[in-house]
Order: sequence, then structure tokens, then C-alpha cells
Amino acid sequence: MTTTAPLEWVRPPLQARSRETLERLLDAAEEVIEERGVEEATVAEVVRRAGSSVGSFYARFRDKEGLVRSVFERFADQALMTATDALSPERWAGVAIDQAIETLARFVIGVLEKKRGIVTALVARAPVDPTFTRFGERLIEQIGALLVGLLEARGLRANHPQPRLAVDVAVWLFLSALELRALATMHGAPRLTDADAARELARMCTRYLGVAETAIAKPGARRSRAKSSQGIRRARTRSIR
Repeated sequence: MTTTAPLEWVRPPLQARSRETLERLLDAAEEVIEERGVEEATVAEVVRRAGSSVGSFYARFRDKEGLVRSVFERFADQALMTATDALSPERWAGVAIDQAIETLARFVIGVLEKKRGIVTALVARAPVDPTFTRFGERLIEQIGALLVGLLEARGLRANHPQPRLAVDVAVWLFLSALELRALATMHGAPRLTDADAARELARMCTRYLGVAETAIAKPGARRSRAKSSQGIRRARTRSIR
């Protein structure tokens, strides 16, 4: 099986000292939220862990709520950048689509496990804050567009009367299932192992979309298939003449 570069959570490079201070505060806040939840997180604890000062904190945030919102916004931005990197067609060249989706599922399971506190807080706030509802919709829309690009690079298309709708539904089911699984494991061991959950979700998605591959796609597969089809059409035309 072709190996690919490991999937990683994407963080943009730091460019200035003031930005480094902000990132330390956000990292510390995320750490505290992961451990204690939003309600138990305090400005004093965040400042202490960041190795910063209260004055530096209030120079950047009006209050704790402003800090929490910034943590959520950064998570959203990083999730979108991570999705763009993870669904790049070049990354999966030579890897069967079901294997690619299974690997992606394992990666998302790991991310949700590591960032469960942030995800839990986002889920809790979404019903009362339209900002976070829109983030979820934007994430599904972007991942859907990226998945369409990945399929098209292989000459594949969802076998559905409305292919783009089918892709969006598949993405929604995929993320919802993994999110629910991550929240459920807070109260005990999951019914399925990570490997089983990833494999079966991949099967569900590829069968629903009708994009299971009979052979591993190679770079430029779509272009090659198009040329082959043109050659067949030309040959048929010559034979008719």
C-alpha cells in the first residue's frame, strides 16, 4: 500500500512577538478548558500557565468571554486549514478512496479525542450562538467542496441525482457520527474500536456515494480516462466511415 505523509493538525506560523504572546494565552486557555471546562476556567489560571501578566491579558481581551470566543475562533480556523491539507488530491495519489477515507476517519477520531473539551464546549454553545452554528455549516460546506475535488481528481462522481447534496450529507453523517462517538466516550469505553469505527464509516460513505474504486487511482487518472474515451470515440467514428 502506498504510504502518505502523516496527517497533522495545522497551525499557522508565528510572525511577531505580540502574536506569540497571544498564542501562548490561547494555548493556555485551551489547555484549561480541556481540563476543567469553560465555566471553571479562570483568567488567573490562564495567565499563570501562559507565563504572562494580567495587564497583558486585558490589553488583548475585554474579559474571559472574549478569550473563550477567540479560542473557539482559532479552533475553527485551524479546523478549516487542516481539512484543506488533509483532503489535498496530491496527498492521496495512489491510495484507494476507501482507504483514504478510513485514514481520515482515524485522524479525526484522534483530533476529537485530544480536543474533546473544546468540541464539547462548542456543541454546548451552538444552540444559543449562531456564530458557532455557522461555523459547523461552513466546515461541512468546505469539506464537501474539498471531497468533490478529491473525487474529481480520480475521475469519480457521486452516483446520486444530486451529487453535491450527496457529498454534503455524507460529510455531515461522517462528522456527526465521530463527534457523537467522542462525546459518548467521556462516560465509558466506546462500543467500537477506533479501527472498526473508521473502517465502517469509510464503507458507509463510499457505498452511499457509489464511489468505491476497482483499482487504485493514479495521478492524472481523470485526464487519462478522458483521453482514452476520446480515442474510443474517434475509433468508433472511423469504423462507421
